[in-house]
Amino acid sequence: MNGLSQLKNEDRSPIFVWAIDPNDLDWSLDLRSLSLLKLFKKNLGARLLPVCVADKLSPIVTKRMREFLAKNKVDFAEGPLTLHCESQSTQDRSARVIAFAEDVNAAQIILASRGGDGPKRWVNGSFAEQVIEQSSVPVILLQRPTESPGRFDESPLNKFLFATDFSDPSMKSLAAFIEEIRPFDGELIVYHDLGLPAALMMDTMGLASAVTTEYLQDQKEWVAKRSKECQAMCESLGVQIRLLLEEYPDRIGWHINQAAAQENVLLVGLSLSSHPFESFYFGSTARGALTTQRVPLWFTGPQLQPLPN
Repeated sequence: MNGLSQLKNEDRSPIFVWAIDPNDLDWSLDLRSLSLLKLFKKNLGARLLPVCVADKLSPIVTKRMREFLAKNKVDFAEGPLTLHCESQSTQDRSARVIAFAEDVNAAQIILASRGGDGPKRWVNGSFAEQVIEQSSVPVILLQRPTESPGRFDESPLNKFLFATDFSDPSMKSLAAFIEEIRPFDGELIVYHDLGLPAALMMDTMGLASAVTTEYLQDQKEWVAKRSKECQAMCESLGVQIRLLLEEYPDRIGWHINQAAAQENVLLVGLSLSSHPFESFYFGSTARGALTTQRVPLWFTGPQLQPLPN
């Protein structure tokens, strides 16, 4: 039996592939992220498998990964492993990680980020973003230590938030998120921000102001209807939720992170937008949450596989 078969068949514990970027000079994690990793092991029996795509630097990177794991007392991690890839381009390295995660039937891919925006973000954050956008496996983005971390109280460590636009793909992701956090037996907050659509925000003819009032009224009625359907879906899955509805015209991703920090949640779930026009010109809500990250984020994209029956 080869090593890959052993990884897949040794037991039925979920495998969490922790993809470490060798080009990142700082692998440290904040307290909330470290606590989340340990709870994955405690509550889910997860097998944490650190991996890195680094052919030429394999011995050095492996040694560095072991030192990092020991320093942060992540003594339940297996490996670490280095993955081989002929090309070291960001696109090929992210594709290699995704392929490995799919091969071992991983439950999650874990990444880490310091958040931020601008040119530096697009250079340093591209590996994480490409994995998130292309993966058929849900991705958890852990948080690096920051100069102004969000409030974190280690007790009770069982509050979660899912940000939704109430679309059908988002509801599909919410159902997947519920299954992921079910073993934690915690509180689930479902967050919705009543933002203006891209089409109205781009209006330069002055027409947006004339339709905004009517649009918002229609939108509020739609949200009221969809929120009831959302509650019914969650109840059918055996979960009671608390709805948190806000009204901000922009920076929805930032407001999601603010709400998460104020509520002291352990993990935020989002469904990645797949609309190319909106994503290119404005940045999806999920990308906005990524660049202003304050707590660990859980992403599913358009490649999310159907839930098993």
